[in-house]
Amino acid sequence: MAGRNTRRFVRGTMAVAVGALTLLVASHASAQVDNSNSTVSCDTITKAVFKPKPALTVAGGFPAVIGVSGVLSGCTTNAPGVTIPDFKSKFKGVINSADNGCAGLAGPSASTGTITISWKTDVPVLFKTSVITISSGGTAGGFLPAAGASRGAFDLGQGPPAGAVVPGPTTALSVSGGFTGGNNGATSGATVITSESIGVILAECGGLKGVKAITLGAGALSLQ
Repeated sequence: MAGRNTRRFVRGTMAVAVGALTLLVASHASAQVDNSNSTVSCDTITKAVFKPKPALTVAGGFPAVIGVSGVLSGCTTNAPGVTIPDFKSKFKGVINSADNGCAGLAGPSASTGTITISWKTDVPVLFKTSVITISSGGTAGGFLPAAGASRGAFDLGQGPPAGAVVPGPTTALSVSGGFTGGNNGATSGATVITSESIGVILAECGGLKGVKAITLGAGALSLQ
């Protein structure tokens, strides 16, 4: 009799434990904010760099893979109850160019690629990453006066804050994961300005080593 009661007690205890665990998991899942169709804007991009391989040169003639990375701050979102701490969210990606010629830095580009943003939020969100897909015509380069010199500028997508470069991108970006704006990110955009002046970039283009990296001194991004 004692053994039978012990088994019943053990089974009962296990059932309670399983039930409690189920409630805990369900509570955690329900606490996640669905940010799939939300929007986000970041007014500062820091520690950002373009790293082409092979280096960009005047002659060009070779396909190039351009690594892109940086850190976001000044971000706000309409996802309910969500705030995004400064300097915690990062992006990294690759842009594929058919040619490593420096001439490709100016005007609309046929380059394609993807950039993934890893978000750090103060409360759990359903999607911790946003994947930006760049189609042919989705980027454009040009020149802008900034900080006392003419500097390189690049726009991604057709939504704000893009618009600094004329002519600008001819194709919209697409976004999957978090912060798609409910339209797959079709009105998303970004703009960045180089730390190096145009004179420095052109000098490196004509140099023996070419342009191995371009640092970005300012920028902003919006997914919507």
